[in-house]
Amino acid sequence: MVFFYRIPKNLQKDWSPLYKKARIAPLIEDYPFNIPHGFMAPLPQPEVGIDNLLESVVDMAMIIEPTKDDLVVHTVSPYCPVPDIFIPHKYRNIIPPNPLFDDNDSFITPGSQEWFTFMYNLEKNMSQEDRAIAIEAIVYEKHVDLRRLLEDNERERLKKEQDAIIQAHDEAQRLKNVQQALYHGTTPKYLPWRTGLSNKLTSYFIVINLANETLTFIIIKHVLSRQGFSIVTKVL
Repeated sequence: MVFFYRIPKNLQKDWSPLYKKARIAPLIEDYPFNIPHGFMAPLPQPEVGIDNLLESVVDMAMIIEPTKDDLVVHTVSPYCPVPDIFIPHKYRNIIPPNPLFDDNDSFITPGSQEWFTFMYNLEKNMSQEDRAIAIEAIVYEKHVDLRRLLEDNERERLKKEQDAIIQAHDEAQRLKNVQQALYHGTTPKYLPWRTGLSNKLTSYFIVINLANETLTFIIIKHVLSRQGFSIVTKVL
């Protein structure tokens, strides 16, 4: 059994989908309450002319200021003919100072296999005189290295001696402070405070004793003067 219900006319409404009117501005009069009614209005596009374009470029140039990074000129590092690797002694004094290129005008990177091949051929094709000069330079370099090593060892020895002297002096001073602290009945940490307090108390008692002696002298002088005696003081 199927039942059919009929909706009263007073309850019938327009059931059309609302999303179809999503981009249509609603009318305020259709609603008994306030609704948002602000919509984006297309802005008038200014006419682009030569004058406006120049003004925009000037404004952008005033806004965009060059930074420190923009002023840095990036360049390549200077050419270093000696690679930072182990090089046989026979190659060290014959390394050309200028960049090296092979037969195809390709750059030879220092330290590469091609570079060692080039240095091998260069050392092989050297004359006897050049070879003797290179050997002499190698011997001189070894002497320089040996002299530098001896100087470093001597400098390190002197530094160790100075450190030992300073350490011995500090140890003697520490023992002296410990003895003084034990004499004053305190620790090295509070020794300055204890010695300062002792000096202050000593000065205070000296002043008190001097005041007592002065007052005693005045009283004795006053008593003797009343009895008819006078005290003669000698100024040395």
